[in-house]
Amino acid sequence: MIDNKNISILVFLPNLLVGGAEETTLKLVDYLAKHNYKVNLVVATNKISSVYEIPKNINYINLENKRLLTSFFQAYKVIKNLNPDLVFSTLWYSNLFVVFICSILGKKCVIREAGLDYRSGVGFSKKIFKLLSLLLYRRADKIIAISNSLKENLHEQLKIKNEKIQTIYNPVESYIDRKKLENINLKKYFQNTSDKTIIAISAIRFDEIKYSNNLFLAIKNIEEEDVRLLFVGEGHKRDDIKKFLVDNDIDDKVTLLDWQKNIHSFIYSSDLYVSSSKYEGLGNAYLAAQLLQKKCLSSKVPASIEINSIFRNGDSFKDEIEDMVNKIIYTIRQPEKISSLPKQTVSLFEEEFCFDKYCKIFSKVSN
Repeated sequence: MIDNKNISILVFLPNLLVGGAEETTLKLVDYLAKHNYKVNLVVATNKISSVYEIPKNINYINLENKRLLTSFFQAYKVIKNLNPDLVFSTLWYSNLFVVFICSILGKKCVIREAGLDYRSGVGFSKKIFKLLSLLLYRRADKIIAISNSLKENLHEQLKIKNEKIQTIYNPVESYIDRKKLENINLKKYFQNTSDKTIIAISAIRFDEIKYSNNLFLAIKNIEEEDVRLLFVGEGHKRDDIKKFLVDNDIDDKVTLLDWQKNIHSFIYSSDLYVSSSKYEGLGNAYLAAQLLQKKCLSSKVPASIEINSIFRNGDSFKDEIEDMVNKIIYTIRQPEKISSLPKQTVSLFEEEFCFDKYCKIFSKVSN
């Protein structure tokens, strides 16, 4: 890692809600500041989670808008006035926004793609967003994909040359403070448990693409084992999820819990990590569960299957109740893993390894 005091970077985020992209970007900002980069962090909206702390030794600007689009002229003015060597952005809708502004201003930009989830849209809006992506993404100087499956999507769907895209995983191993991991009695969040009760956990943003109601119904339909699900997170679908659980008489088996700052201790204390996401660029919590060597199950999304392959652990299920039930029962009955993870596997997800790659890209693009 080479410290570079001469590079000024403007990092742009649409919000600071709970999510892997936001978490990773804040860690990157902190890393850059500690290595003497001049960092400006610009957040477009006032949607900020209390779980985050703004890194020190940076210039932090909140444009305090309600929506990303209404911040356009402010963002344009800030980027023009600060005149950074390059602009960095993440999340596809923010990337479109930033690449367009940088194209007007003639600024260099690097974008990090965390997931082409515009595909979850419908009708005309979906076509418009894909067209904009086709037109604008190729104007970025470099694109960082957070998984190989996502790199393939960018190449196949947006016709971007492979040499413009580089895969860099999120440094999730460095997010886990193993010295502070503690065993938490997760059964206290449920009633009528026993020594045989199995606690599964899912830590997500409560968003329609991040979960499936079929998982809740699967938990309800497991009769051979006493399985409970701790659903941890925050987001705009929380009330809808709670209503679904009550209406389907599952609220005794599934508990909703606000996001926890010590989420890794929660994952560490569980018997099974399960992800029913309809789409993932990578999935930080699922990756953390793998690094903590938990039993893991995911929906059949390419990024999760890629993680399972790297760790040689975990299985995937169809978005069907019966398949979920069968896979959950089979997985919890498997013996615990006791061997250590190979060092070369863990290093793929360490901060120094991952963020050094970012810095090399920034140096190359800015020169």
